[in-house]
Amino acid sequence: MVAKAMLILAVLAGCSARAADVVHVDDDNKAEMRRQIDTYVAAGRSPEAFARFASALDRQQLAADAVGAAEAEVRLLALALPHADAARSSPIGQQAEQLALTVWPVLLDHSLATGTTEPSFAPLATEDSAAYLARLCETVLAVQCGDVVPEFRGVAVRALAMHRADARMRTALVTWSDPEWTAIGWKWESLAHDGEASLRGIVGREAWPAAGSGSREPAANEAPDLELVVGAGGAITFADGQTSPRARIDILHDTVSANGGTVVLRVSRALPLAQLAVAVADAHRAGATHVALAARTPSYPWARRVYPADVVRMHASMSTVQHYVEQLDASASATASR
Repeated sequence: MVAKAMLILAVLAGCSARAADVVHVDDDNKAEMRRQIDTYVAAGRSPEAFARFASALDRQQLAADAVGAAEAEVRLLALALPHADAARSSPIGQQAEQLALTVWPVLLDHSLATGTTEPSFAPLATEDSAAYLARLCETVLAVQCGDVVPEFRGVAVRALAMHRADARMRTALVTWSDPEWTAIGWKWESLAHDGEASLRGIVGREAWPAAGSGSREPAANEAPDLELVVGAGGAITFADGQTSPRARIDILHDTVSANGGTVVLRVSRALPLAQLAVAVADAHRAGATHVALAARTPSYPWARRVYPADVVRMHASMSTVQHYVEQLDASASATASR
């Protein structure tokens, strides 16, 4: 009993190799589970090996025995835990590259007790992580993340995967109750709470003006992570939500210096144009040679576009930022029709 508890603690520490030793071969299902886990361990316990392990399980056979399916579910989630836990402090882009095509689909999937795989969360062979997340948020997860812009999709899908894993573990432990696995359930609960907290940082598409014909593709120095966010009160924060005790002119100056004279501003479409004009003027005082305004296309996948913001003072009669970009769109359409 002590040895078994030690092995469970090893799983919590991120050592999935020893988790395989906890499996006892009592029947055909357990014997097959053991064989699949041995294959996973021999393959190096990588995220890719975990995905292959999960896909090799016979869901219909497992579902025939409710208790056995619940036990298999607990063990599957125990082996997934080290991957999710090890990545939790990494940037979301890195997490998506490692887990979006491997571990997250398994966590989002149906419980082993159901025996079903529809709708499928498995990635297509031709998809990279960005394409996979885009397809999920357009189809099976449209309600949950259909309004999320591309750079936040990883945050949303990760949170959904952690929540789903937590719920699956809770349900499985009701059917297959073993107190020594409770600590793994607590770990999934912690990851689910982390995911829920991260959702508060997601910015919906409504935070940008709706882009039209007057917009263009962003340049390399106009990337999303280089945006400065202008709030309703004129305060400036960084794209990742971090604030600075420094004066806004100092933040602008540092951005100008680091980005070759370019400043990209993100503002709400409903922001009074006068407030944008003040931010643009401050950017020029900080040394900016070009100020861009970030926007989003009005339909999925909410592609990012930019407008010139240097000429904002020439449109002072416009009441909001959205009216300003619509005026630029109208001008662009008129020019194109000549």
